[in-house]
Amino acid sequence: LSGVRIQHRAQLIDHWDVKSLTANRAGEILIPFEWDQLKMLQLITQIEGYADTRLEWHPSRGESIPPEFTLELNPAPRIGGIVVDINGQPVSGAKVGFNHKHLQEMRTRPLSFEFGWIEVETDDDGQWEIHRIANDMIPLIYGSARHNDYVNSPLIFTSRDRMLTKELETGNHRFILAPALSLSGIVTDEHDIPIPNAEIIYGRLRSGDHLTTESDLEGRFFL
Repeated sequence: LSGVRIQHRAQLIDHWDVKSLTANRAGEILIPFEWDQLKMLQLITQIEGYADTRLEWHPSRGESIPPEFTLELNPAPRIGGIVVDINGQPVSGAKVGFNHKHLQEMRTRPLSFEFGWIEVETDDDGQWEIHRIANDMIPLIYGSARHNDYVNSPLIFTSRDRMLTKELETGNHRFILAPALSLSGIVTDEHDIPIPNAEIIYGRLRSGDHLTTESDLEGRFFL
């Protein structure tokens, strides 16, 4: 398979080496590194139609990395659905993302089907689909939909709702986005003098569920 994206994370003695690589026309990829410096190597494959696959070795724990490795990717099932507003109208340009619960018994090495956050965008009809999650991971996933003009949808968990898996596999799940509030104001100091370029954050700072903006030259801001 050509064009497979490889997310490369290597933990060296004194730093991390993180980069994105791409397999050539022959499906090959060369990964140079310093053997005596390497503590951990993680490679995650990403290509539409096949399940994301994680390869991970820990030389610091005595695990050896083979000089060559052939990886056979598994076809991924399709999950999908639609994003609508509270009136049932499709929302285009919404982001739909999924991750998965991390269970110790699912963590096999060097190969597993664990993945990071996978996010796609809805089309003009509010439709979305993902073809990158292994079948065995579907019962563990959770996700939501978001759009700057709406309130983020609540997280959904396939482990909590058996019907949800069927809805996703048949492309019939509906994420519903409620309209967002508009916020505005002015930033001043203790003497009521406007402060330009102040950063305003609304929501939970340590998550993706927040909005940010800056005050203008007169201290005003709009969210």
